[in-house]
Amino acid sequence: MNGNTISRLRKANNLSQSDFAIALKIDPQRLRKIENSKTTKIGYGQVRLATAILGVNSIDLSSDELPEHLPKLIDFRTSNNLPARITAATLKYVHKAKKFQVALGNLFDDNPELKANRYFDRFSISDAPVDIAKNIRKSLELSWNYQVSYDKTLDLYRFIRAQIELRGISVCEESYPFEDARGFCLSSDGHNVPIVVINRTRSNRAVRSFTLLHELIHVLLRKQGISDFTKINNSVERYCNAVAANILMPQELFAKHAKQYVSDKSISNDDLRILSGEIGASQYSTAIRLSELELVREGFVRRWLESLPKKSQKAISDGVLDPIFSEETTNQIRRGGRGTNKLARIGLLIARCTVAAVRSGTRSELDIFREFGIELEQLEALSRPLNSRLREIEKIVQE
Repeated sequence: MNGNTISRLRKANNLSQSDFAIALKIDPQRLRKIENSKTTKIGYGQVRLATAILGVNSIDLSSDELPEHLPKLIDFRTSNNLPARITAATLKYVHKAKKFQVALGNLFDDNPELKANRYFDRFSISDAPVDIAKNIRKSLELSWNYQVSYDKTLDLYRFIRAQIELRGISVCEESYPFEDARGFCLSSDGHNVPIVVINRTRSNRAVRSFTLLHELIHVLLRKQGISDFTKINNSVERYCNAVAANILMPQELFAKHAKQYVSDKSISNDDLRILSGEIGASQYSTAIRLSELELVREGFVRRWLESLPKKSQKAISDGVLDPIFSEETTNQIRRGGRGTNKLARIGLLIARCTVAAVRSGTRSELDIFREFGIELEQLEALSRPLNSRLREIEKIVQE
């Protein structure tokens, strides 16, 4: 191992020495010796961890040159777009996403028929959020009647996610430290496929819906980085929030629907819970939207928060955003068989393309395992939930 290269890779990834040592499960003093070339002894387990965290292979660790493919992420939680500083636990998923990007780009080169034939219009941050949101809802083929219906065959989050993926943007889910980000995205460079990675930690589907729409705006603006829509120090974050809110809760439609629960510019906690459930948003986001549109009295959000039990107040202050939050809602996506769970993790786009590539013979099962970490058994298990999801989407859109 080249100690100097390991040190440079760590710094290029904006990782502190102590954080990297903890991730490698070694003493910081030993890491210093490795980086200063005072020892070359490093176990196989540590090499595997290092390559995953730094986004390189074992050969790169011995080279004098740094690889050119390291993704550059902006921390949009900062006001001046500083380079992202995240933990090693999250960083390995950034590199995993980059690997998926490249693999999908190559797969599309060999299977051009798999490329999406539906796209989102490009726009800039100078465009009005209301207009952009209206266009995106149209592109998503998301009707208000379906959104608020009680008998949805597919919940709102999965519908939005599937529609985004059918338009050529990969959406994956991972569990990484909540403090690092609610989600991050890697935009397209013309060859690689744009990808969004949603954090499952402390996040039910209502919260994920807003996170996904927020990250979608980042992708369409070509502003790749890590995000947390509750941190609004950055003008890009505020813009993405505004568009996402107008997609999920369009002003006229939302106001008309909310009026059945609002009386004399007031809404009860029970009715707020029902309203947020109907539109597929978190209670916190719904409360803010009601306040933004002046459907409730000034100071409503503060009074609502103060009326909640201490446990719920703490949950919201910790970023959960829904006072009624349980392991049941957290684990909804884990229900079902192995294929269902894997589909939730890797998303519709990767599943559809890998299954099709193996069937067409342009990729072998071993190729898919090397590029995406999907085993043959998992690939076969993906087919049924994948086909079912595609049929559900087609039926919803036709209706």
